[in-house]
Amino acid sequence: MAKYFGSLLIIGAFLAHTLGVLPSATLDAIERLADDVRQRASLTYDIDPRVVIVDIDEASLAEYGQWPWPRTVLAEMVNRLFEHYEIAALGFDMVFAEPEQQQVLMALQALAEQGELPADLIANIAADLDGDRTLAQAWQDRPVVAGFVFNQQEPIMLGAPVAPALRLESVPPPRLAIPQPPGATHNIPALTAAATSSGFFDNPSVDRDGIFRRATLVQQQGDGLYLGLSVRLLQQALGDLPMAIRTAQRGDELLLTQLQLGSLLIPLSEQGSVRVPYLGPQGRFPYVSVRDVINGQVPPDILRGRMVLVGTTAPGLKDIRATPVDNLMPGVEVHANVIAGILDQRIPVKPDWALAVDVLQLVIVGVLVMWALQRLEPLYSILLAVILGALSLASNVLLWQAGWILPITTTLLLIVALYSFNTSWSLLVENRSRKKLTRTFGQYVPPELVDELASRPNLASTTGEARHMSVLFSDVIGFTSISETLAPEQLSQLMNRLLTPLTQEIHRHRGTIDKYMGDAVMAFWGAPLPEEQHANQAVATALAMCQRVDELSHELAAEGLPALRLGIGISTGNMAVGNMGSAFRMAYTVMGDTVNLGARLEALTRRYGLPILVSETTQAAADQFEFQEIDRTHVKGKTEPVRVYRPLGKKGEVPTETLTFVARYHAALDAGFNGEIEHATTLLTGLVEEHPADKTLYHALLERFAQQQKNPQE
Repeated sequence: MAKYFGSLLIIGAFLAHTLGVLPSATLDAIERLADDVRQRASLTYDIDPRVVIVDIDEASLAEYGQWPWPRTVLAEMVNRLFEHYEIAALGFDMVFAEPEQQQVLMALQALAEQGELPADLIANIAADLDGDRTLAQAWQDRPVVAGFVFNQQEPIMLGAPVAPALRLESVPPPRLAIPQPPGATHNIPALTAAATSSGFFDNPSVDRDGIFRRATLVQQQGDGLYLGLSVRLLQQALGDLPMAIRTAQRGDELLLTQLQLGSLLIPLSEQGSVRVPYLGPQGRFPYVSVRDVINGQVPPDILRGRMVLVGTTAPGLKDIRATPVDNLMPGVEVHANVIAGILDQRIPVKPDWALAVDVLQLVIVGVLVMWALQRLEPLYSILLAVILGALSLASNVLLWQAGWILPITTTLLLIVALYSFNTSWSLLVENRSRKKLTRTFGQYVPPELVDELASRPNLASTTGEARHMSVLFSDVIGFTSISETLAPEQLSQLMNRLLTPLTQEIHRHRGTIDKYMGDAVMAFWGAPLPEEQHANQAVATALAMCQRVDELSHELAAEGLPALRLGIGISTGNMAVGNMGSAFRMAYTVMGDTVNLGARLEALTRRYGLPILVSETTQAAADQFEFQEIDRTHVKGKTEPVRVYRPLGKKGEVPTETLTFVARYHAALDAGFNGEIEHATTLLTGLVEEHPADKTLYHALLERFAQQQKNPQE
């Protein structure tokens, strides 16, 4: 439930960001970077000859000196462009906000004021040297667009204001959701009056990271709408085309949605800007040097009938912009890209339905990914997430190529966020489960089995359940009398020396320690992890335990301590396993009739003088070992006699002599059970003489057969 809730919170956070309720500068920055990647991937790198840039470059600065130049130089350039090269229209990506200051003219005027030169002579000279008037004359009656800049902060007006491109007719004029600059810096009156029109070249739509992704084309002052330099230049080049705007109402806000220039439609964002449709890095438009224009060294075909922008690539003049396609692009080329995009009608636009699509996509993708992560296997959930991400990306790129701008990073980041959260949550839960398993089973099973449990927690359970398992009971025969002869410290040391190797063997054979009961040990196989060979493992453990106790007994004998003998009983069958106990203390243990039989078999080892006895079901399941049937006897809790066996060793490792002896013993046993008491007694007597080590077993059976002969009904 917590995982579902966390996933829903993530989806909700992304939806809140998309709806503007929870804005995130980081997500916005990532989206801008994604836009840059898409734009760079779709660049055509074409050269567009329709717009030519007359460049104030380093060569021109070397020819005419530092900027600003005498305006007579610029006037000569303008005359050359229109008279010699016959350009269509000219735009200046610069502003002449102050009259030209000429030191020579100022000195002559000072002499005239002192009476040293005639005033009328100075007036004639001043007229000839007036660069502002000369430049204005060069502009006069020609399609020249003067550049100016708006002041977005201070209400300062410099130069001669220009007439707006359009006026809003309603009174009071509506306040559009576009830049509303309080001030502006225009050209000096003579140039403003001489220019056919004026267009601003400042860009309040620059993103926070300083990248020129968008260009503002419309700004408002009062009831006037003013257009950017690129739009104004295009208008003049196409014959002073008529203009119109389209608006849309959104609540109390009036949005400018489209600018129409003749038959050309320019889709606008809410801020009156467009996404610049860059053709590529710098150099997508022809550049010619001002020096070469004035000197007539530019091939006429490059300029004839073209739209011309006057700008600069000289680094010292600080008109270099960072764009998504070039970190060092001259600002004048940004205007050229906008003009080319308008002419080709390929201005990308964010459609009105973009928000609805984004929200719907987030919901669908988010729910599908959340469902997949909760329900499917990890491989399939990852595959589905990758497919959804690829489909979202592919559709977004196709829409981008069609001119539609839709966000993409929110969907992709949502997939990443959901996958990261669910993976982290699963790792946290798995770690907690691993620690829980370690705490639960670490005291019962060997470390390698705990690791296996942690890697397959679904196979382990502490809740009660029925399983087919094997249980082992081990006890030291006569330990009570031994303990009475030892001091407490010696007894403690002996217990450690005894239980340590026994536990090692149980762990080595993948057994689970149930409990220690003094010198007794209880263990089982088949839980917490299923174990198909539980009977074989239990028998192998019993044999190994006896061998380890024999080795320990030799050590004890060397120390003057009594030898130890084990009695082990093993039973196989269905039993209940799990955490059992009370509200105060729980233990992971086994219970059931099979468990009780194992305890009874351990007690029977004393009757027969044998170290290990197993049940008939254990003998049948432990198919890796040879067994000797010992007896068919009654045990407490059973109405029918049970067959008990002792393991002889692994198949193929038991000597032939032993197997022959066992066959003779089985013959004696069968004779006794078939009522042939005398024959059985004769066979057993012979076995006692040949194998005195098992005399306790034989005497127990002889005693049984003698009692059976006296009382046949028992």
